Amino acid sequence: NVVYVVSGDTENNIENAIGGIEGLGLASGNGGSISLPLESGKVERKWHNSNLGVDWDAVKNIALPILSKYTARANGSYVKLTSSSIGWSYYSCDPEWGSLLASHLVVEMENELHGFDIRLA
Repeated sequence: NVVYVVSGDTENNIENAIGGIEGLGLASGNGGSISLPLESGKVERKWHNSNLGVDWDAVKNIALPILSKYTARANGSYVKLTSSSIGWSYYSCDPEWGSLLASHLVVEMENELHGFDIRLA
């Protein structure tokens, strides 16, 4: 049997926490990046990224300025980047204000990113 740990965290953070465990496979970005289990005697992991057919650099060039605008308007919010996703969290904000901003953010992002095969959630 092969065991994988799947996390939404970055490759670097996962590797620092549990990357040295022999025989354990890792997946970051909720499966967007995968590292096969370490073989006996090896210490360096190789990561395989799936871009899912999306030009993530182009998406980031459009999305990050928009997300920065919303982050500046919501104290406690932050942007999280992974190899195959961009997230905006307002968990530490006022819930009503964060929810209101999120609804406006989704509309703005849908308008700006309509040419990309991505999902906003």
